[in-house]
Amino acid sequence: MRGRLLAVAALGAGAATAVALRRGRTALDAPGRGTLAVTVAVTSDEVDARAADLDDELGALLARARRTPAPGGRGTELRVDDDGHDRAGTRQTLRLLKQRLETGSVMPPDDLSGRPPTPQGLVLDAVLRAAGREGRL
Repeated sequence: MRGRLLAVAALGAGAATAVALRRGRTALDAPGRGTLAVTVAVTSDEVDARAADLDDELGALLARARRTPAPGGRGTELRVDDDGHDRAGTRQTLRLLKQRLETGSVMPPDDLSGRPPTPQGLVLDAVLRAAGREGRL
C-alpha cells in the first residue's frame, strides 16, 4: 500500500512538472525566433582588433553579431539571432568565437583516442560530442 502511494505521488509530481514546463514555453522558444548570446571578456575595440585574425566562418558570425557592453564592465556581449537553420551549429560556432577572441586559439577537446574502446566509453564519447553542440553536461 505504501509503495503504491509513493508511486502515485511520484507520477503526480512528474505530471505537474511537465505541465509547468509546457506552460513556461513562449513563441521565442520556437526555432528561428531566439537569440544566442555570449559574453566575451574583451572590449569592443579589442574585438575589432582581433577580428582580422579570424577564419571565414568565425568572421562571418562576428559580422552577424550585435555588440553591446556587458553588464558590470565585464567585456562585450555578442548576440546572434537564431535563423532556425542550424541552432546547435551556430551555438557551437559562437562558443568557438568566444574562445578565439579571448585566448587567441581554440582549445581542442580532450583526446581520448589512447584508451581501449568499451561500451561505456562509446556512450561517453557520444555524450561529449552532443555536449559540444547542445550545451553543458
